[in-house]
Amino acid sequence: MPASRILSAEDMFGNPQYLAREMLLSAKLPDGKPFKIPGIVPKLSDTPGGVEWTGPELGEHTERVLAALGYDSEAIAELRRNGAV
Repeated sequence: MPASRILSAEDMFGNPQYLAREMLLSAKLPDGKPFKIPGIVPKLSDTPGGVEWTGPELGEHTERVLAALGYDSEAIAELRRNGAV
């Protein structure tokens, strides 16, 4: 039966195998601040995959989501004025 050590998140960031297998990748936020993101799993030789986008900016879809939930533009503006979004 296979067995392995259970790694904490802190262990993963310093583990040579994790780093060699690119299980944690370096990326940058729009303001240039660096951070780590998960790599692609599993690693396939013919179609290895890759990370090309780190996701939407904070709040990028807020208005569209609130509108889809039934909030009109005035209600959304009120939420913004009150600091809720």
